[in-house]
Amino acid sequence: MEKNEILEKIAKITWYHQFDFGNGVKTVPHGNFSPLWDATKAFLAKANLKGKTVLDIGCWDGFWSFCAERAGAARVLATDKNNQRWIIDDKGFRPAEVGDNQGFRLAHELYNSKVEYNGNVSVYDLSPAAGRFDVVLFLGVYYHLTHPTYAFTQIRHKMNPGGEVIVEGAVINDEKLSFAEYYYGKQGEEQYRLADPSNWFVPSRRCLKDMLRTNYLEIVDECYVPLHDGARASRYGRMLVRAKAVEKIDEAHLYEPQFGLAQYDPRFKGG
Repeated sequence: MEKNEILEKIAKITWYHQFDFGNGVKTVPHGNFSPLWDATKAFLAKANLKGKTVLDIGCWDGFWSFCAERAGAARVLATDKNNQRWIIDDKGFRPAEVGDNQGFRLAHELYNSKVEYNGNVSVYDLSPAAGRFDVVLFLGVYYHLTHPTYAFTQIRHKMNPGGEVIVEGAVINDEKLSFAEYYYGKQGEEQYRLADPSNWFVPSRRCLKDMLRTNYLEIVDECYVPLHDGARASRYGRMLVRAKAVEKIDEAHLYEPQFGLAQYDPRFKGG
């Protein structure tokens, strides 16, 4: 494909990351998230994806899927639920349309990539993503969900023993208290939802880690990235967490945990 043709195709697509396709061809992302992307790249680099099988949930334009491939992952499956995606472009803020995964497909072609893709996978039902994985990427997704804890449960079931999940998302900057803001509608000018009408749920830093622990996921590494956004900066930020799949006695569960989690706790196996 000639450079001019590539540039014409790139110009027609809304990009959320800066892809570098070589020969001076780069995408221009919507919004300036470079501090967050830089922190995410550094965080992923510590995870050592070489030779691993990777599931990328909510991949959007596939940026992190392709990063995992370049990092030496043995297999990468990129998934999304296209009919639940939103687009911000010259038409405004609107639901995604059938052809709105053009960014992923063009990047896949230009990188000559072997990343697999399924655009009809919900985090609430990961059965179309056959098998289990060494690493699950769950970046920029949970705060768009109405049931994030259940999503983490489903992710736990897709992980190989000792596998890891890498989570990134919006948090309230509080490490001591475990709580969350849950949005219905757009009430309150201070609510994080007003930054993006698809935001539903923002936990405190501790709450995010507690939700992972609840699902038999042990925190391995974490990184807080503050916002640089005026009045909201001191209250809200972004969090990167890496957690390992464990099987253990978790006495926080006084009763047998539901949705299949009992299999990870020796107290409830076979019961």
